[in-house]
Parts: sequence; C-alpha cells; structure tokens
Amino acid sequence: MNRRISENPSPCLRCLRGVAMAAVLLLVQGCALLSSSDGLSRRDGPLIRPEAPADYDALVGEFAAREGKLAEARDAFLRAAEKDPDSASLYRKIAVLSARLDDSENAIAAAARAVELDPSDEPMRLLLARLLRHTGDTEGVEAVLRGADGAPISLHTGVLLVQLMLETGRGAEALGTAEALVETHPDELSGYFALASVHEDAGDRDQVEAVMLRAIAVSPDDAQLYARLAQLRRAAGDTDGEVIAYRMLLERQPDHLGTLRVLGDLLNKRGDSAAATEVFEQAAEYYPDESLLVKRLVSLDVERNEFEIAQERLEAAIERAPEDWDLVYMLGLVQMERGNQDAAAETLLHIPTKSESHVEARLRVASMYEKDGAFQESLVLLEELREVQPDKQLDLHTAGIRAKAGDFAGGMSLVQGYLDLDPKDVAALYQMGIVHELVQKRDEAIVWMRRVLEEDPRNAHALNYIGYSFAERGERLDEAENLIKRALEVAPDDGFITDSLGWVYYMRARPLMEDGRDADAREWIDLALETLSRAARLSGGDPVISEHLGDVYLLAGDKSQALDFYEQAIELKPRDGEQPDLRSKLEALRAELGRQ
Repeated sequence: MNRRISENPSPCLRCLRGVAMAAVLLLVQGCALLSSSDGLSRRDGPLIRPEAPADYDALVGEFAAREGKLAEARDAFLRAAEKDPDSASLYRKIAVLSARLDDSENAIAAAARAVELDPSDEPMRLLLARLLRHTGDTEGVEAVLRGADGAPISLHTGVLLVQLMLETGRGAEALGTAEALVETHPDELSGYFALASVHEDAGDRDQVEAVMLRAIAVSPDDAQLYARLAQLRRAAGDTDGEVIAYRMLLERQPDHLGTLRVLGDLLNKRGDSAAATEVFEQAAEYYPDESLLVKRLVSLDVERNEFEIAQERLEAAIERAPEDWDLVYMLGLVQMERGNQDAAAETLLHIPTKSESHVEARLRVASMYEKDGAFQESLVLLEELREVQPDKQLDLHTAGIRAKAGDFAGGMSLVQGYLDLDPKDVAALYQMGIVHELVQKRDEAIVWMRRVLEEDPRNAHALNYIGYSFAERGERLDEAENLIKRALEVAPDDGFITDSLGWVYYMRARPLMEDGRDADAREWIDLALETLSRAARLSGGDPVISEHLGDVYLLAGDKSQALDFYEQAIELKPRDGEQPDLRSKLEALRAELGRQ
C-alpha cells in the first residue's frame, strides 16, 4: 500500500509548494509567450522575466544545468542572486558552474560570497581554497582553511593545508599540523595519510611505514593500507617485507582476490613457483570460476614441466566453462607438449571461428603437421585460413608448404603475385629463395637471396643463407665467413647465425685434419667449439647445433663428447629433413664405444 502525504500539510509546507508551483507556472507561461512583444526579453535561450521572483530564475537555471547548458544556467542563477543576494545556495551554484566553465575569477567571487553567507559550508571552503591555490594566493587559501583560532576548520581542510605547506617548503609546520590532525581525529585515515606524506616528502621511509602501521591498527580491514605498506617496502627493495604486508591482510581477509593475485605474481617473480602455486590454489578455492587463476596455475605447472597436472587443471576448468576458448587453446598446447598430437589437434580444431584463438589454434596444428611431415594436411588448414583471414605473411608461408607438399609451381605462383605488385618486395624475394631451397634448388635460391641483398644489403637472414650454403658445401669459405659476420653485425645475438659461423670454422678445420695438419686444424676446431657453444646458449638448445658440436668433437677425436652431443640432438627432437645422417652417426658411435 502506498503511503500518502498528510491531507493537511503545515502552513510552511503549503507556502513552499505555492512558491514552487508559481515558478513552474511562470516558466510554462513564459514558454507560451516567446513570440509576444509585451516587454519580455530573451537572450538566445530561456525567457528572462525581470519581474519574476528569484525562484523562477533558479528553476530556469536548474533546467538549463540538467540539459548541460552551463552558461545559461549560471546566467539564470546570477539573475536569481541579484533578486536574493543573501542566498548562500545560489552563490554556491554560481561558484560550481563558473569553475566548470573555467571562469576562475567569478568562481572565486561566488565561492567567497557563499562562504561569507554560510561559514559552516565546508565543501565550499574547500572549493574556494582550491581555486585560490590555483591562482597562487597562498595566504588566501590559508585564511579560508583556518578558523578564527588559526587551527584547521576540519580534518579535510587540515589535509589540504598540509599539502599546501609541503608545496611551499614548510615541512616542519606541515609535520606539526599533520600530527595534530591524527591526534584530534585518531579514527580517521585521512590524517594518517597526510602525516605519511610529510615523512615521505622528508625521505624518511621508516617513519612512513610506522604511520601506516598505526593506521592499520586503527582500520585493520582496509586493504588500501596494506597495499600502501607493500608499496613502500617494494620501493625500498624489501621484497620479504612486501610479502609480509600482503600476508597480513590475507590473515584477516583470506579471500581478498586482488591481494592473492599480487602475492602470487610476486612470489613467482622471486622464483618461488611452489609458493606462488600455493597462493593461486588458495585463490582458486574461493573463486573456482575465475579462469585467470587457472591460467596462472597452468603457466606455473608448465614452467616446472608438470604437464600432466596442467592438463588435469585445464580439463576440470573446461568442464565448468566449456566455451572458454582460451582455456581450450591452452589445453591443446599442453597436449601437444605431452606428445599427444592427435588429442591436441582435436582440441585445437574444436575452437570455433568466433574465438580470438581460432586462427592461432589452426596455425599451431598446421605447424605440428608440417613438423611431422604431413604437408598436405598442413596445407589444407593454411588454405582455409587464407580464406578466413587474408594475410601476406600467411600467404608467403603457405607458398613454402605448397612446395613441401609437391606443388612447387603453386608455391612460386603465390609468391610471384606479390612480386608482380612490387618487384622489390624484400619479403617476397626472400620467400622465393626459400621456396627454391625447399625443393633442393639451392643455386637458384642463392640467386634470389642475392636479389634480396640488392634491395636490403643488411638483411641478416639472406646473408646467413648464402654464407651457410657455401659452408655446407665446403666452398668459398672466405666469402661465407664474410657474409655471416656481416649478418652478425646486424643480429649479434642470433644463435642460428652464430651456428653458421661455427660451421664455417669446422669446414676450415676438416681438410686440415684430413691432410694431417692437426696443429693448424686445432686452432679452427677451438674456434668452432667456442662459437657453437655460444650458439647453443643463444638458441636455448637446438638439435642441429647439438649435432654440429658432436661433429666438431668427433673431428677432434673426442668420441665420448661427440656421442653425448648426438644423443642431446636426439632428445631435442631432430629435424629429419635437415639432419638425415644423425641417427646413423649416433648408432655407429654407440657401437664403436660399446654404449648400445
């Protein structure tokens, strides 16, 4: 049942109703008389009625302000204030509107009048103080913020005074004022923050932390206090203390998601993945549907090579959220890493077109097929993607897969389309060389790579390709070394280009060993080992580089070391197309050393 207002309102209430109704009627009548010529004036806006009461102009102002017509609203309130010069509320509105209109002069005048009429209006005092502060009138600001006894009128005016004192280099005075605020308002956090600011301005971190701990004692469930404490400790390089600050809050609020996330990330950054996992698992217990937590946990599992646990987490999460395609994508990658290629392909290909992971998922499967030598299956996926998302890089890569799948002409045609548009297209020229390389037409590939260098003399990949091609053949080694060193000037930390240089040194040593010039060969062998070891570090581990190291050690007569590197190459999953002899070398050496 609706409540009804009394049938017999007080005379005062009837009076207020009458004034409001009169103002509305005047406004409505004014709208109907816009075209008349009875002496009423209009200034590109509402009807102006000089004889109307102040309430009429105030109502016009309210409507104009609601419509976003700030200048019209202020003009209306100014007219109202002329008729009712003792209304603090009218001057308050004029001050706010003037400030929004960036009219500081009128904003200050109106705010000053509002405070004069109503000294207890703290928000208006604060507005006036900020306006005066913007003009640089420090004395005026302080006069507004202080009472007759010279003390801050309130906690908020005191906080603003502390800021002003710090800005004007009066640290000692700011400290005294802030301490007084804490003493007079011990249960309010604003005073503690002001006091902390003073100590921070003085560079006294210990005192800042002490103030924050006092504030925490006052408000032990305020998360921002612990965050501030943690921030202070982080700035001081005290990560142990930062961890303690987060754990302090979690003791009171064990389900505080933001803190759990930050703490987990911090622990992981410190290298304590086990502790980070524990924190994220705690968070996941409170928020089982937060997929971000699952992703963080899976990332930690993968870092520790715990792929089985990662898969279990993902499968459980996907059961709860089967259309979280980011989780599905991660599951496919984990399955791929575990060697479950068929399951990975099924998972990744299940991701629909609407998902942002769709294209990347199919590229992953295509790459997996390519690595397994299933070029036709890879090509089918790539051709589908070209229809869904046309892209130059995708086209150029597809050209290579066409060549691998036996369609050399189709691969050339795809690249040639870009060269027809721009014969100097470096990316297309380079890929044309790769297409020829893929079908063992290396001489033609070198011709294309030289065309790349005509357009881009510092193209590291083209320089490396030509240099390595010569090194593999054991010919033109001076030119090969020069080209590869030029490539390294462009990309000094490229492990694969570094490997090429090491291979040049190996090819220089081999004929010397065959001629019995062991001492001369040894210099090149040492250079090769040093360079290839660096290549292995830079690449993070590569089967071809490991095989090259094995070949160098074998040339040097260290068969045990050679076998170790051949076995390492097998563990790194060799690329059969590039390493056709690795397994036969491994088996022969195992037999010779009796390590079957």
